[in-house]
Amino acid sequence: MEQHYKSRAELKQDVKNMYKGNWLYAILLNIIPAMIVLGAIRIIEVIFLPISVLISEPVNNGQPLALIIFILIGLVSFIILTIGMMLVSYGVMFTLLGWLRGEKINMDSVFNSGFSGFSPKYVKGNIIIGIESSLYFYLWSLLLVVPGIIKMISYSQAIYLYKDYIDEGNKKEYNFGDFINESRKLMNGHKWEYFVLQLSFLGWFLLSILTLGIGFIWLTPYINATNANFYDNLKSKKIN
Repeated sequence: MEQHYKSRAELKQDVKNMYKGNWLYAILLNIIPAMIVLGAIRIIEVIFLPISVLISEPVNNGQPLALIIFILIGLVSFIILTIGMMLVSYGVMFTLLGWLRGEKINMDSVFNSGFSGFSPKYVKGNIIIGIESSLYFYLWSLLLVVPGIIKMISYSQAIYLYKDYIDEGNKKEYNFGDFINESRKLMNGHKWEYFVLQLSFLGWFLLSILTLGIGFIWLTPYINATNANFYDNLKSKKIN
């Protein structure tokens, strides 16, 4: 049995009401984590640049060991940045979900949001679930684009489900893949609804491009909070 679900307009209105008078927090909440990621990129560049310069000549001369080291540096940098960006984005998602549920937002929570995805109680699951869902999406995308998009939508709620499970203090044993499966079940009958919700931002996305990206300062918080609200509404209304 299912109860009434909020419409796209209602989901967006909730976010507008929440952000009313709080747009500065909303913008900083999404910008500061991005700045953290950019700072991490610069640190990695500073660490690895001297090594890359030293081995650049041997690489150009075709020395195998130097080439292997060069590839490993690139691979390690990519992994660190990818996982870091993923955890930072999860931190923003978690903070927005809490805000929608009535948690107070202030400058402390704004600055800490980028690190909440690194919290010891979340970090292992965040990494594994993020990698697993991305891998499944990639494998399905090898078949055709449409199956990949469908699976991406099916798995989109997994990280929220994991957060709620941990926060609720459940003691039942689980595999991290269980949350991907639970997301798929939760999204049964709601994938098209979620897809249309994302399409509804297309006009604002194009407008943001026309403003040389300035519009994304407002659009990104709007989209992120609406997606969090979609999950909160779906989870609270769906009865197994």
